[in-house]
Amino acid sequence: MRRVLGIGALAAALLLGSGCSDDDPKADSTTTEESLTTSTEPDSTTTADPVEMLKREIVEVHKQWRGDFRKLFANPDPSSPLIDQLFADGELKERSRMRLQEGKQEGMSSPPRPGDVSDWEVVEMQIESESSVVVTECYLDGAWTLDASGKVVDDEVISYLGKLRFVKGSDGRWRVSTIETISKDEGRVGCAEQLT
Repeated sequence: MRRVLGIGALAAALLLGSGCSDDDPKADSTTTEESLTTSTEPDSTTTADPVEMLKREIVEVHKQWRGDFRKLFANPDPSSPLIDQLFADGELKERSRMRLQEGKQEGMSSPPRPGDVSDWEVVEMQIESESSVVVTECYLDGAWTLDASGKVVDDEVISYLGKLRFVKGSDGRWRVSTIETISKDEGRVGCAEQLT
């Protein structure tokens, strides 16, 4: 089925197709970049490693964030409290409200899809500080979009490799401030081939 401007397309344009970046896209010299293992087993040592603890926390934050992001676009509402929970203040947050408003006006929705193959995983992490972490993610978008009459207008499966910057607010909550697409391909390809 041909992809038309639906919620999936709106969400992709908003987040994964934006190429959004910080004023300073280069990490400073104190940035630590480490590959993330998929193991969730606790360390065998008795002393907790703060870097490992942060990495595990961000893996869970990313998992929850992706799930909430899908809920946000399932039934577009520009006044949803999820917007404030998902996005840090700035251009990305305002653009999300605009895209959700467009989706609402057009009557688009992205309800649960039978056999949905969507999945996501952290591939790598760049710890900039205790309150700023860049996550390289693999995201398989298997959601669909329906128009106001309930007709399917977008059912393509798309694989994304992208970067999300999570920043920790004064309330202790992690939010995304920027998103950048590295690659986008039709079907389960690239990193998405490894997702279960």
